[in-house]
Amino acid sequence: MSNVKIAIVGASVLTSAEIYAARALIRKIMSTWHKDTVLVSGGAEGIDSIAESIAISLGIKCEIFRPTVNAWQRGLTGAQGGYQERNLKIAQAANHIICIAAPSTDSVECVHCYKADKPAKHRKSGGCWTAHQKRHSSVLVLTPIPA
Repeated sequence: MSNVKIAIVGASVLTSAEIYAARALIRKIMSTWHKDTVLVSGGAEGIDSIAESIAISLGIKCEIFRPTVNAWQRGLTGAQGGYQERNLKIAQAANHIICIAAPSTDSVECVHCYKADKPAKHRKSGGCWTAHQKRHSSVLVLTPIPA
């Protein structure tokens, strides 16, 4: 049987209550995975790092795609290896993408989800952009839990 690869990506800036909620949600998600499932990640702060840490603690293999430059797309800087290229690698490698978004504290909506005609009442995240590159994807919005 070939490995199923699931990406967990999302918000990189989280409050302490959102971090607590993210840990609980990600642990619950991963507890249902088959032992051969592989986590695909972008190596970013926030959701990506939380997912990687939990995967390691559960003995789940990780495939991490880190950007090599601090830029969204190569067209803007002439450089390769930016966030957009990394996110496309995640979308290609994963069978399914789960994006965990942080709730919006005001009327701001996620432009990526809005453009994809999906629920957008959360903060914008490159994880949402990545999720919409894949037909099999989910966007989950955290409900903060006080620590």
